[in-house]
Amino acid sequence: MMQISGDREAIITHYDRINRKALELFKRNSLCIPFERSELCSSIFFDRLFDNHTLRDLNDRVIDGAKVYFSCKGCQMTKSLIPYGEFQEFGETVEYTRIIVWRSKVVEQVTNECDTKNDRLIVMKPFTTDVVIGWLLEKVIHESALTTYYAYICSDHGYKITEVVIPFTHSELTKEYITQIIKIFKKLKRYRFSWGSPHVKNLYIRGSKVVLVNHSKSTITVDGVKYAGQQSYLHCPLNNPSRKINLMRIGHGNELSFRVLDVESFKIVKTLNDDSFGLQYDFYSLMISLMTWKVFRDNINIDTIWKGMWKKSEFDHIARLIQDHVEPPPEEVIDCILTKFTLSTAVIENVSRLI
Repeated sequence: MMQISGDREAIITHYDRINRKALELFKRNSLCIPFERSELCSSIFFDRLFDNHTLRDLNDRVIDGAKVYFSCKGCQMTKSLIPYGEFQEFGETVEYTRIIVWRSKVVEQVTNECDTKNDRLIVMKPFTTDVVIGWLLEKVIHESALTTYYAYICSDHGYKITEVVIPFTHSELTKEYITQIIKIFKKLKRYRFSWGSPHVKNLYIRGSKVVLVNHSKSTITVDGVKYAGQQSYLHCPLNNPSRKINLMRIGHGNELSFRVLDVESFKIVKTLNDDSFGLQYDFYSLMISLMTWKVFRDNINIDTIWKGMWKKSEFDHIARLIQDHVEPPPEEVIDCILTKFTLSTAVIENVSRLI
């Protein structure tokens, strides 16, 4: 009978080292999925086999009350980290620990690799993308990235074991968080990053630091390799995306303004091409999700930053629109709002001078 127990720090440290090795291997060969694909777990209730899973080895049994579980290594490790009876739900802090277990539905995790005009491009399925880009962000923005200790797939779900963070919406709001967000975006611009889900629901807090999560649709370029989620290219040929945007030069130098005419096509463009639009658009999206949240509007004064993001002739319009909301709307609604306004390709740089 296998006993599930162990020192939490030792286990986490062990798998943290494995993660780093897995990421390095994946960067050299994208066919090597950077996490464990576990055998299917089986469960027996007395003499009945559930879920039609394949029984592996009688020595892999774990008895929990009347049930007997035949556990894969990933689930064994996860179970060893969770005190009996203290697990609430996925995505919530496990009581008496410093971990969160996240679960997501997955399909087969595969990668495709091709060469583009400027980069080597690796396209991944959502769970793989989230894990890989999460680890890459740990390297480039450190304390502003979610630390993932271990990731694995069992049956039709992907699991991540991470450090403890709390949702931004449950935190004590301060203006310092906005300063941090602007600095994070400015740094990520160097890596031609595009955040696939720029929304306040994907902002978390670790101690006093803002953390970005949910990168299943994100894109980042590190050391000449672009890593991207496959769904970003669902409706568009890789080498010839449709440019359904309207560019208008304003002022002097390289600054442009743009209007998004077709959201879906634009999202493909912003992940495939250079960083002139992608992260700038993501910043607008995130800020609208914050400003449509009444609790944030009423408690944090960012008037100077907010006004600096918009054309003077359009500011009253956006000011009226956000007042219509009490809670942050879904991303699709925010996308619709943004189609009504002129956006700047230098908004991050502009607001960084105001902090």
